[in-house]
Amino acid sequence: MCEGVVTQHDATNGMVTVLNTDDGSFWRGSENLVEIVA
Repeated sequence: MCEGVVTQHDATNGMVTVLNTDDGSFWRGSENLVEIVA
């Protein structure tokens, strides 16, 4: 598991782009695979 920040959310298609705060990489995938922690 890694931590990151959602930088883009396509609510129509259910896709998110996440910036990995550990290594600066980006990940794009289904919003169902992201756990939101406030």
